[in-house]
Amino acid sequence: MKHMSLCIFMLIIITGCLQPSTYKISGTGDRTIAEKFEKSQFGIAISYSDNEQIREDLLGAGLHWAGSLIIRWDEVEHVKGELHWEKLDRYIDELSDEINLLIELRLYNRWASFGGCDSERAGSPLRDEYIEDLDNFLKLIVRRTEGKVKYWSIGNEMEIKNFWCCSFCKTEEESEEEYLKILKIAYNVIKKENKNAVILLGGFTGNWKNGTNVNPEFVKYILKNGKEYFDILDLHLYEDPKTYKERVKWFIELMNEYGYSKPI
Repeated sequence: MKHMSLCIFMLIIITGCLQPSTYKISGTGDRTIAEKFEKSQFGIAISYSDNEQIREDLLGAGLHWAGSLIIRWDEVEHVKGELHWEKLDRYIDELSDEINLLIELRLYNRWASFGGCDSERAGSPLRDEYIEDLDNFLKLIVRRTEGKVKYWSIGNEMEIKNFWCCSFCKTEEESEEEYLKILKIAYNVIKKENKNAVILLGGFTGNWKNGTNVNPEFVKYILKNGKEYFDILDLHLYEDPKTYKERVKWFIELMNEYGYSKPI
């Protein structure tokens, strides 16, 4: 497609299907997002696209999903109390009528988070005195989308240090618990603001080493202790396609071990 260098992705429900809800998008009559989800499995990972005709390109290709639009708290509210919504507004205005938008929230902020990570892209624990600020940001972003966004992903590939680190944690379990705190806050606030919201557990990499995830203890802790705080498990399956089935099975079996099953 013209002006686009984007990745095609497929949304696959492996362990179950979302039931159609009464959630509607303006201009689509009685058609629900869930019905679109079932009928339209392909979309575009737009992330940072500045393509001015993205809507035309997507619909021209018959695509009704635009995934992983990254919204960073630190960019929206770089200075405490000063919020800039231009990026979000643009995508909501252009895409929300006929295209299902998945927003990926990166909830790091240099004035509210501990930081101290090697990678500037890494999320890190929230300082307790700024929990109310995170609550406020989440409330405002859900309200600003006016019900036009149903799917929210919390973080990205948290089990690798490029995207999550805890500079003060002395054990891996401490780091896992700090991420879980943020997941709980995000889940509860978004669900309170939009009862139809669907929360994705920010994509585990699915990266594989010696027959298991590259950081299995992190994954196991979150899946065991965070099962009440997500609706869909998101996997980013890079590397050898021949191992995809084995990797997905590993996550399914973990959830089963902890007494539940959720869509992937």
